[in-house]
Amino acid sequence: MWKKWMALTMLAAATAGTAAEALWDGALDRLSLREGAKLKEVSVKAEDGTLVINAVSEGDSVTYVCLQIPVAPCFAAGKRLSLEAWSDTPKETIGFYVRALTADNRKVLSYQKWNVLTNQPEVFVLTPGVSGRLRWETDEVKAPDGEIAKLWIYIGARGNGKKMNLHIRDLKWIDDPLAEFRAQRGRELAGSTNGQALERDGVIAAEATAGADTVTYFDFRLPMEPVSVEGKQLNFTAWSKTPALTKALYVRGYNAAGECILSYKSWNGLLAATPKAFRLAIGNSSDGLVWEPEMVKETADKKLTQLHFYIGTRGNRGQVFSAEFSKISVGE
Repeated sequence: MWKKWMALTMLAAATAGTAAEALWDGALDRLSLREGAKLKEVSVKAEDGTLVINAVSEGDSVTYVCLQIPVAPCFAAGKRLSLEAWSDTPKETIGFYVRALTADNRKVLSYQKWNVLTNQPEVFVLTPGVSGRLRWETDEVKAPDGEIAKLWIYIGARGNGKKMNLHIRDLKWIDDPLAEFRAQRGRELAGSTNGQALERDGVIAAEATAGADTVTYFDFRLPMEPVSVEGKQLNFTAWSKTPALTKALYVRGYNAAGECILSYKSWNGLLAATPKAFRLAIGNSSDGLVWEPEMVKETADKKLTQLHFYIGTRGNRGQVFSAEFSKISVGE
C-alpha cells in the first residue's frame, strides 16, 4: 500500500494560563508539500479562529493530509491536549490522527481512530497513555518523556477523488487532575471511553469530559466478591472536585448473569467537595438517591458481583467533571 501525504505548516504561539495554554494564535504562516506528494485542490484557511483544511485524495489507496504546528517547548507530564474538531465530509474523511513530537521528530504522544469525525463540533481531550475517543498508540511512542516541540494532525481518505475536510479550533493544553494518581500506578477500571476511573489505596477517582450541550454521562464498573444483597444495604462514601458540574449520580448492581438487582439515581447534585457517607437500603430510596424498581429484574439470584457507578453533567461541553468513591461495601 502506498501513501501520499502533504504537510501544512502554520505559525503557532503558546499563551500562558493557569488551567489552559492556547497552542494557536489564528495566524497562518506557510503551506508546504513533502517531496513527492501530489494532492488535488489543497487549501488551508482560518475563519474566526477555526482552521479549515480541504483536499481531494488521489490514487486507489490511502491519502493523508498532515497539519504541522510548531509549539512552545513543553513536557506532557501533568497535561492533556484538548481540541475541537469536525468535518463537512465525515463519510470520506475517515482517518484522524493526533501526534506530538520532539524537535527531532520522535513521538511523545500518538492517537488515532478511523470513522470518528462527525459533522458536528466535538471536543477531544487526549490524556497521555490513555485511550478515549481516540486510541492511544503505544507502539508509535518512542520518547514518552521527551520535550514536545510540534504537533502533527492528520486526516485520511481511502480511494481516489475523495473530498477531505477538517475544521479544528480551541487547541490547547489543559491540566490533568489525575496525573499524580496515574503516576502512582492506580488500577484502571473498565468504563466509558470519554473518561477514566482509577483505583488506588481504596479510593476510586473518576473523571470525564463533557462532550455535548445536553447531557454527558461517565460510568465505571467495579467487580465485587459475590455477596447477597437481600435485607442488606449498600455503603459507600463519595465526593467531587467539581461539585458544580457533577450533578448526576447513579448506582446499579448486577449478579453473575448480568441481571440488574439494585438501581438508584439522582440528578440533584448530591456530591459535595467534602466526603459524604451513603447508606442505601436495598429496595428503598435512601440518602437522596431514588430507588428504580423499573430497572431491577425479578430473579432468585441476589448475589452482587459487579457495581456500576455513573456520574453526569448537563451541558458544560469541554469541561471535566469528576467524582471520588471509597469505603464501598455491602452490610447490615
